[in-house]
Amino acid sequence: MTALPATKAGDLLEGRAMGLGNRFLITALLFGTMGMALGLAMGASHDFTLMPVHAHLNLLGYVGMFIAGLYYRTAPEAAESRMAEVHYWANAVGVVMLTGPLAGLLLGGAPQLGLLVLGGGVILISSMMLFILIIAMSVLRSPGVTIVPAE
Repeated sequence: MTALPATKAGDLLEGRAMGLGNRFLITALLFGTMGMALGLAMGASHDFTLMPVHAHLNLLGYVGMFIAGLYYRTAPEAAESRMAEVHYWANAVGVVMLTGPLAGLLLGGAPQLGLLVLGGGVILISSMMLFILIIAMSVLRSPGVTIVPAE
């Protein structure tokens, strides 16, 4: 088994392709930690009002961004596009824009927060559609992939 070369902390974000995958992974871990801490706090207090926030942080923030990070690490050519960079920022901003206002709404905040929640959701769906396009383009550019018309 080949050992991986030693890296410095600064090396994690160097290189567009590797850096993007690592940024997704690091951001995913931050969202995952936030979601788990919220879950722990809810369990300790027996107040599960923020359960939807906990779920969205864990699934969209942690799991979704972790999967994207792994994809970009294994398909670095896909991470080289401007679309991949937009995907990162749309996903990160979408999670924050959805979960923060959702927490405020669930805790009795102004109903107008619902518009921010909706906006975050639209950004996240757009981010997912962009990810689908990035993967499709990457697959179609792969050697050995041919498109055969249907008969």
